[in-house]
Amino acid sequence: MSEKLSNDNAEAIIAKFEELEQLGEKPFEFKVKLLQIAKELDLSLEEIQILWEHYSQVNQEVYSSKKWLNYSWLCLKKLRQTIMFLGQFSLLFGVIIFVLDAEKREKASRNQSWQVVNNIDPEKINASAGRIEALESLNKGCEQEQRPPKFISINGWQTWRNLPIIQGFYANCINLNKLNLKGANLSPIQLPWSQLKEVTLIEANLENANLQGAELSNSMLSKVQLSGANLEDSDLSSSSLIEAQMKGTKLRNTNLLKAHLMGADLTGADLRGANLIDANLNGANLTRVIFDRQTQPFDKIKDYLPDQGAYFIDFKEKTKADLEKADLRQVDLSETNLEEANLRGANLGQADLKGSNLFTAILERANLRSTNFQQALLNEETQFQQAIYDEKMEKTFPRKWREKLRKTAYKIQENAQLNQAYLVKAYLRDANLKRANLRSANLSFADLRNADLTGADLTGANLTSVLYDVGTRFSEQFRPMFQKSAYNLDVGSQLIRANLGELDLENVNLVQANLQGANLQGTNLRQGMLFKANLENANLENANLIDADLNQANLKNAILKQANLEGANLQGATGLTPEQVKQGKSWEKAIYSPDFLRKLGLKVTP
Repeated sequence: MSEKLSNDNAEAIIAKFEELEQLGEKPFEFKVKLLQIAKELDLSLEEIQILWEHYSQVNQEVYSSKKWLNYSWLCLKKLRQTIMFLGQFSLLFGVIIFVLDAEKREKASRNQSWQVVNNIDPEKINASAGRIEALESLNKGCEQEQRPPKFISINGWQTWRNLPIIQGFYANCINLNKLNLKGANLSPIQLPWSQLKEVTLIEANLENANLQGAELSNSMLSKVQLSGANLEDSDLSSSSLIEAQMKGTKLRNTNLLKAHLMGADLTGADLRGANLIDANLNGANLTRVIFDRQTQPFDKIKDYLPDQGAYFIDFKEKTKADLEKADLRQVDLSETNLEEANLRGANLGQADLKGSNLFTAILERANLRSTNFQQALLNEETQFQQAIYDEKMEKTFPRKWREKLRKTAYKIQENAQLNQAYLVKAYLRDANLKRANLRSANLSFADLRNADLTGADLTGANLTSVLYDVGTRFSEQFRPMFQKSAYNLDVGSQLIRANLGELDLENVNLVQANLQGANLQGTNLRQGMLFKANLENANLENANLIDADLNQANLKNAILKQANLEGANLQGATGLTPEQVKQGKSWEKAIYSPDFLRKLGLKVTP
């Protein structure tokens, strides 16, 4: 028998005998199985019986404990299966209850939110902290409806989420139409894709709100605060936005059909792809607005908008845009094709250039402080010579090109080493240049209003025509240099024959300033305070005087050729003749005294 056995088939016999143990209480099946094993191993019945007896004897001592362990394990296994079954059943039961109770649960939550929205005293509406949360809760279903999980189309998602078994996990889109929220402080509420037709939001605060895709048609939004808000893809058709504050508002692909935007401030707003058909833009501030070929009606606005200070920047198409000296502060230019664009001297402070194509773009002498360059596309031909930037911008700048930036541009910061730097016409407003080395730097025509130059070394610096104001801080030892060469833009300033042509002086306060004989040709004086200013013999050709206050100003022999006078207050202005006025643009939209209206041949309204 030993010749027939080896280590390999010994292990096989043990495995077979372990199977035999399961047949101990079935004698017939046991004998049949034993004979089968003998035949497979080429052993006699006697030999296999001897082996079985030996196996049984060796395992007899551990038999009781082994049997107990097997039994315990079997019980534990069955218990685990039972627990799993009961758990799954409980979960399924819970889901069923959850789905069945969904409508009741949502209704309770909805009622609670409506109570918060409706039960606040209108006079105390600005103190409502819970109103924002309540409105966002009511809008939850609208947002869910428009945001499908990955790999699911919007149409498929809207069908899928309405299935009874799924519906209980999502809220319904609540209709907020005709809601009265006049004067409410709702900044910065998140209401994307909301249903807000015919709502009243007069004088409400919605700064930096997210209203993307919102339905706001036929709504009352006069004097609303919407600066920095996201209204992309929203519907504002036939809505009243008279005198609305919309600085930097995202209006890409927004429907503004027949909207009333008279007197609205849209400074720096994004109107690319917007529908402006039959919209009323009389008196609207369109300075630094951006638009593209998809902005409608393009044929009617392509000349009108640039004339109002807007910029044509196509979103996708390479246009080789000429944006030299363009003021694009805080404008969203993310993922824009600016390949080969001329941005020389442009003001891009705090602009968003994330993902934009800047291949071969010219950014020489541009202001890039706090500009976002994340994922921007640059190449060897992208030019940054003499541009200015700061630490915030540098952190977003592509690492591959940082060394090039440091070698060619100027970093504005405390203790900056800017000796002999070429900073002509640099936009350094509000800049922190404490203890900076500016020895022999050329700062002519630079804007240093409200800049901090405490402890900065300006020895030998060129301060010709530098702009400064009461907020500019510098060491007293350099005050004579400022008084001799720079321009102080403050109330009552003496600016006789000052050369301020082509500068951006929007919102400047020059009340009672003496600007006799000053060069203001092409200067942006929009909304400037020039009350009682002396502008005798001043050159204001092509100047932007939209909404400027020239009440009681001396305009004797002032040149107003092609100056934009829309909304300018010329009541009480002295030395003014009808011939002067009619040389300007939009002169019939300026504000005059009744007597002067008659001289101009315009209708006097009671």
